[in-house]
Amino acid sequence: MTCSIITPDKTREFAAISEVYLPTESGIIGVLPGHEALITHLRAGEVRVKEKENGQFHAYAISGGFADVKPDTLKILVQTAEHSDEIDVMKAEEARQEAERLMAEAEEDVHFGDAEALLQRNIARLKVAERHQKHHVPGRHRRPELPPSTY
Repeated sequence: MTCSIITPDKTREFAAISEVYLPTESGIIGVLPGHEALITHLRAGEVRVKEKENGQFHAYAISGGFADVKPDTLKILVQTAEHSDEIDVMKAEEARQEAERLMAEAEEDVHFGDAEALLQRNIARLKVAERHQKHHVPGRHRRPELPPSTY
């Protein structure tokens, strides 16, 4: 099965994957080769892609978007996707705090919704970095690694 993570700036291609975990509105779903055709909405969260050849997982923090699943291909279309190694934890923490401030000050539903989306994106970035980077935000406790099917 092939997998593409497509953003406006970049496309990441995987020639052979054995499994992928996607954060959907109704929870985490696993996609294996031969999966039934499906189009699903993705929420901000973590996408995990497992390479078939070496069994290595790649973790990405996404902002939300859509996944187009076919038996032999998976296309993930999102506004942003950052590999766990690309996430600047300090900047993500600052952006999370700014989003919380904007939510508290929002006077209109539109502004609150934008701030909430920004908050969810940065919470996802922090969680992915916390799980997969060797260095995380000082003073924050690292959560134990859970099997992919439980988060």
